[in-house]
Amino acid sequence: MTSEGRQGDLEYGRKVRAKVLGLDNVSTGRNSDSTIPDLGELSDEVLWGRIWGRPGVDIKLRSIATVVALLTLERYDYARIHIGGAKNLGVSRIEMSEIIFQLTFYVGLPVVHEGLKIVSEIYGVNNEN
Repeated sequence: MTSEGRQGDLEYGRKVRAKVLGLDNVSTGRNSDSTIPDLGELSDEVLWGRIWGRPGVDIKLRSIATVVALLTLERYDYARIHIGGAKNLGVSRIEMSEIIFQLTFYVGLPVVHEGLKIVSEIYGVNNEN
């Protein structure tokens, strides 16, 4: 790939990340940036630019798949970030709760409880959206 292509993927990736996670996420440095500055750039270029930007599946579905994967792996800090991202993309509280509830017999009740706790933190306890 040419450097122009990589630069385009990087810029597009940052736009996608901002759309999903919010502008604050893009303007603030990641913890790893001070140790390995290239890691954040690689993530923006490849993960957000090339993978999240692929055609065939819309961004909302990619977001839901990411939340499910993170909860399944018990990566709750990242799941919290991506549940907020799903909310930014229009996934309602009810939809997210049902998606997590669907995991009960596949990943276990403790994971589902943690996921639903995060939903309450992100969406609010009695908020429909």
